[in-house]
Amino acid sequence: RLATSSSAPAAAPAAVPAIPPNELGPGEIEVRIELPLGGTALGLNLDALEDKRAFVDGIMPGLVKTWNSDRPPEQQIAPGDSIVGINGLRGSTSLLMSEMRLNYIWHLVVRRPVELKLSLDCEQSPTLGLGLQYSPNGASLLISSVADGAIRRWNERSAVQVRPGDRIVEVNGQRGTSKQLLEAASNVDFLDLVILHFD
Repeated sequence: RLATSSSAPAAAPAAVPAIPPNELGPGEIEVRIELPLGGTALGLNLDALEDKRAFVDGIMPGLVKTWNSDRPPEQQIAPGDSIVGINGLRGSTSLLMSEMRLNYIWHLVVRRPVELKLSLDCEQSPTLGLGLQYSPNGASLLISSVADGAIRRWNERSAVQVRPGDRIVEVNGQRGTSKQLLEAASNVDFLDLVILHFD
């Protein structure tokens, strides 16, 4: 499921709403965004594959990109971010996205990934052992499970573990749609993967 937030709220409330405080957990930061009102496209592509977080799949021309353009990185929303809360709310991904559609002030709880780079010999380990989910128009492969295979053996040697909720975003130097990532992984002797890992 890939959802595109298309437009900003059309009308302002009578007064600036009181935003309930967010409670931040380990590895979480708060990003505050105030969008101008009107019908201009937000330009925010959200992947709703997971039940309780919305993955930022891309930033297109629109209000969010304009907001980002004159702010430091820590105050931006960026591709690869995982939104787990907004305006004091946590819960289902559909709840988070509904709150974003209804409000022009977003106090977002965001988890930022780190990039893991893996090189795997497919002849030694012909199967990755991964369960994967993806949106047809998305730009990543969501890891839903890790069973016996090359990734589990990599985990056994590494201090950082690939685990469910991480995302494959590059295969053998190829980035693009989920379909292109899957094609890049077919019939190869070696796999170089870039995985977005969330602590």
